Amino acid sequence: MLPKFSKDFIIHESSQCVSCGLCLPHCPTYRLLKSEADSPRGRIALMNGVVNGRIPLNARFILHMDRCLTCRACEAVCPNNVPYGQLIDETRALIADQSESVVAIQKSGARSVLEKLILTRPTRLDRLRRLFYFIQKSGWVRWLQKLNRLEKNKLFKFIAQLPLIKFPHIATVDGKRTSGNLWQKTYPAEGEKRGEVGLFLGCVARITDVATLNSSIYVLNRLGYTVHVPPDQTCCGALHQHSGALKQAASLAQQNKSVFSELKVNTIISTASGCGVQLLESGVADEHTQIVDISRFLTQYGQGSPFCLSVSFKAPHEQDGNPPRFIVQERFKHLYQNDTVPVPETADPMYWNSFPDFFRTDDNIARKRWKPLFSTPELHQATVKNYYRLISGVDEVVGNIREQLKEQRIDDNTIIIFTGDNGFYLGEHGMEGKWYGHEESIRVPLIIYDPRKESEFNNAMTDLIALNIDIAP
Repeated sequence: MLPKFSKDFIIHESSQCVSCGLCLPHCPTYRLLKSEADSPRGRIALMNGVVNGRIPLNARFILHMDRCLTCRACEAVCPNNVPYGQLIDETRALIADQSESVVAIQKSGARSVLEKLILTRPTRLDRLRRLFYFIQKSGWVRWLQKLNRLEKNKLFKFIAQLPLIKFPHIATVDGKRTSGNLWQKTYPAEGEKRGEVGLFLGCVARITDVATLNSSIYVLNRLGYTVHVPPDQTCCGALHQHSGALKQAASLAQQNKSVFSELKVNTIISTASGCGVQLLESGVADEHTQIVDISRFLTQYGQGSPFCLSVSFKAPHEQDGNPPRFIVQERFKHLYQNDTVPVPETADPMYWNSFPDFFRTDDNIARKRWKPLFSTPELHQATVKNYYRLISGVDEVVGNIREQLKEQRIDDNTIIIFTGDNGFYLGEHGMEGKWYGHEESIRVPLIIYDPRKESEFNNAMTDLIALNIDIAP
């Protein structure tokens, strides 16, 4: 990673693109906008035009560069191995260098503060953890929403969008249980020690993805690995690099390399794929150290013992809001487009009207959620189809897990239990959600796959209702 952009690099690498178009179906912005200028090959042509002086570096050019998500899905299908990720980073650095130009990117004040004071020193986020927790518990966010302050103040909006605040893993160190805002420097292995690893926390992830980090520490400790969490580690630098701040990104990479090299471990665990790639490509690892995603590490080093893996999905859930929505990934939106979903008999208004007066009110939460999602035939069809699309996404992931079991050659000795935590009204009884005691609201799917040939339950089916209590510990 260079600390400053290189026009020669942009010219040379952009000239390697043969405009074959294989990247187009893999680019999310092209699929959405259907604009050649918002495709990988289109952006590459624009880059080449700007650095060679054929087109101006103006606001339209910046817009097309800024729309790129830097997902780099195009790189995997490029027959010429054009390094698109490096090209877009170098181009954004070129844009940022035009500081005196009227087309320079202007960051918001809140973002500048976040980058300079927080992301480069993410332990400050840890120290703000209890404040964020207090704000969530005290109801300040709801108060700010009532005052219409969230949309006007980006800092307030950032705080409001934080997930439920959690605290770092509690461990026993030197006979004492740890707790507090900050992560411990060392989480010792339990039982027979198999090795030592470093854990990269990231910047915002140490607040927003605490559950994953805690679970990683917990599992690694029980597998016999001591986990080191150096307090002076910082942001991986991806946010800076992708906004054109190559010098700052290089500085952050050097700091991470310095603090992790002091640990003398040969593996650094990352729980976020974007951070892991950035650490790898920015040179944080050396010939003696590897950057490994937590899932790959567990696959490679967790073999040989029985395991119990629990996977939970948020996908079938709606996103709260006014109105609540089912947020579907773009690649699933085409599913069920030409289908008509049968309307359940109990969706007839007579079932809602049969409830007693105290229950049949507009203040009933299940009725409140029903209105924006099921109150017309068109809404009913759209809502149920989106729900099914989310379920299809879950089905895809379950399939991926089964493929992983086959790759590990343990599929013939692994029992899979698929179930849910509750049922869901999809317009039945004039309601939406999971609130009351009807069968639709409390029943759950229960599928048990046992690959052992001698199992007496193979291919067995039952009409009995399954409840979440049936598999509760």
